[in-house]
Amino acid sequence: MTGLTDLRAAGGAIFMVLAAAPLFAQENGGSYEEKESKDPYTLDNPIAREAAGVVSYGPFDFGDNHGTKKVREVLGGIEIQWIETAHFKIGSTLDSYKIPSSDRKQRDKLRDELKQLSELLPAVKYKRIKTIDPWLRLHLYAQRLEKMYRELSELLQVDDSSFPMAPGLKVRGEYMGEGPFLGHRSKFGVLLLGKKSGVGRYLVRFCGKNNSLPQRFTFPGQDMMLFITSSEAAEGWLSDDTRLQTHVTFNVMHNLVDSYKHYNYALPVWIGEGIAHWYSRGIDPRFNNFSFVEETSAGLRKEWDWEPKVYKRVKNKIIPAASEIVNWSEFGNLKFTNHLAVWSLVDFLVEYDRNLLAEFIGRINGKIPGVPITRIPTTEEVLDRQEEVFREVYGWTWDELDVAWHKWVLKNYPKK
Repeated sequence: MTGLTDLRAAGGAIFMVLAAAPLFAQENGGSYEEKESKDPYTLDNPIAREAAGVVSYGPFDFGDNHGTKKVREVLGGIEIQWIETAHFKIGSTLDSYKIPSSDRKQRDKLRDELKQLSELLPAVKYKRIKTIDPWLRLHLYAQRLEKMYRELSELLQVDDSSFPMAPGLKVRGEYMGEGPFLGHRSKFGVLLLGKKSGVGRYLVRFCGKNNSLPQRFTFPGQDMMLFITSSEAAEGWLSDDTRLQTHVTFNVMHNLVDSYKHYNYALPVWIGEGIAHWYSRGIDPRFNNFSFVEETSAGLRKEWDWEPKVYKRVKNKIIPAASEIVNWSEFGNLKFTNHLAVWSLVDFLVEYDRNLLAEFIGRINGKIPGVPITRIPTTEEVLDRQEEVFREVYGWTWDELDVAWHKWVLKNYPKK
């Protein structure tokens, strides 16, 4: 449970921006050439930077009408570490993090990630590291985010060449969005702040929102999807690195799925929420996140063993029917059982046939035949399109999906 507000879902603000985004080079110092960085792990070594996937350390544009320098100014002039990778622009003020000795699972995971990073950055002596400093944490997140992007692209069966370089272009005769980043013109923004007050300052100044909650947001001018959070959020629950990682994964995965072939309209909530659960639980199922859950008990964070819970609900015929699940269009109506259902349904479809899932998601994203790109489709048009495509791709009705899904759950999930 993250206290997250999805501004797109809650506010219905869907943006279809076809014009080129403005540049703010003057505000950022007049140049987008790479500046000297204080990153101790690349040591001004262009070979090391390239190996680690660092495109730039800034300054660069970030959201509408602001860039990295303006963000620092709004946050009170504090030092911010910035990294631009192939698909992300990431800013961080996270503190150093001591590798825990009491959590073996997290310790082993961090050691493995640091070892992978050391193969790209020889200055990372992973065997000696007991505390992960701010720059190293940022490199870890750059590595994690690019891995997420790569894995989702593999699930969707696309790569960078699948998307147009500019608005108005098709790829092999097919509409694939308005830009090269899963269909958006700009790279994905991620801000990882140490203080929730910093989140509040940023949201007030740049998003017109008076709160300090972690949020997903779309900047229409830049055509950029942002996720901003802090390690102080959720009453400090995110001070743990793995909890923070699952939280970031859950929310950035939402942005990636929403952006596929451009965010022209909202998909039924089960798709993005289910995929976000599936990926974040793959990192560590002990720590769960929700776009919104009606129950407010912090005890839901401890309800991590989802497979037997779904098994019992299917066995006792109290799981929501697929015909109900696929028609949910508001996060605010979801209870804990609903989250179990959307996660399990995606789990089944991924394991059943990834090719079919890629085709299904690909055909319901981007544009609906007969609906002009300049008009937002109605909820009914989106749901009708979903049912039509699902029947064509899988050959099932929703009731037949229930039969196949429930049979798979009873065969593959443990009873206890």
